[in-house]
Amino acid sequence: MQVIVAFILGVFYGVALDRTGSLLAPVVAHNYANVVMYAGALATVGLFGNGGH
Repeated sequence: MQVIVAFILGVFYGVALDRTGSLLAPVVAHNYANVVMYAGALATVGLFGNGGH
């Protein structure tokens, strides 16, 4: 699953770079994706605990 998500995001970042001509767009999009994934991980740990430790 991680490879699929990475591929899709990579294509998205490439399209953003191509359309804007600026590296800023994919950098900002990558940072936004990191924040969303990190928040999802924190929410998952908050909902389901830390594996019983």
